Amino acid sequence: MKQWIKRIPAALAALGLLLTLCACGAEKSIVLVISGAELDREIYTYFLDRVSARPTDYGLEEKPSDEALLDAVTFECKRYVANNTRFRDAGLTLSASEKAEIAQQVNNLWLRAERHYRAIGVSKQTLTKAITAESNADALFTATYDKGVTDQAGEAELLKYFYANYISFRTVVAYYTTADGSPLTQLQKNTIKAAFDAMAANAGESVDSFREAAAEAGYGLSETILLKQGADGYPDGFYAAVAAQANGTVRVLDYEDCVFAVLKEDLESKDESVYASYRSACVSELYAPQAAQAMDAFLAELTVEKAKDPARLLREYRKAIKA
Repeated sequence: MKQWIKRIPAALAALGLLLTLCACGAEKSIVLVISGAELDREIYTYFLDRVSARPTDYGLEEKPSDEALLDAVTFECKRYVANNTRFRDAGLTLSASEKAEIAQQVNNLWLRAERHYRAIGVSKQTLTKAITAESNADALFTATYDKGVTDQAGEAELLKYFYANYISFRTVVAYYTTADGSPLTQLQKNTIKAAFDAMAANAGESVDSFREAAAEAGYGLSETILLKQGADGYPDGFYAAVAAQANGTVRVLDYEDCVFAVLKEDLESKDESVYASYRSACVSELYAPQAAQAMDAFLAELTVEKAKDPARLLREYRKAIKA
């Protein structure tokens, strides 16, 4: 009994040492402290992994310096804190459907890349935190800038933006290349261009008459196309040329590699479902600059303290992904 009693102080001392080591380990797991918010190693590694995988998505060169890479990671960590803090300060909560969508995204991501995330030390719970922060940002944006269709002033702004930045048209197109990609001769180009000029002259002002003229020339008419200003996929100047075209007219637009015959449609006469399909995109496009300005102002006020050496974490991360 006495021997057992004598062992108690030693056991307690060992327990105290263990607790001290655990506390130090927990403290060391904190990598950044951003305006009082502690970011642990897992969430830091999550952003380190994202930036390392696609540096150009974060404004970096394809092979950035370690310093530039780590600066970008810190910035993404600041955005993470900002998204959560601004969402909380706005008094918002995610709906059950939004939470279910987050869970689905996390499950899909974990199913595809569980081995990778385990290797770099990122848990499923951390993925949930990161994706939840993104959803918080989306919810805050919607709550701030999208008041719904009952907001007459807001809807008027959206409609104005939609009609000013989208065009509606149908087109026939021919490319100045052969089936194997070789360029046509100038004589061949001239023949195609002449056929398009004749097609346009016989197109009339209706879809049916244009379709008939295209068929007679051996071409097919597209369905209605809605094109946003600045979108890719068409030659430079195409959007501006069609936007300036009168509704109901057919115009030939000739470029170095192809030629179009375009019937400009009246977008404002389209069914309301067309605008409804693009409404969310218009909200994002119209108010994105304001949202970015508000975020930049918030980020500028955040302070960053490094509790752990990011360069060492970068080396450990690179070692883990090579293993």
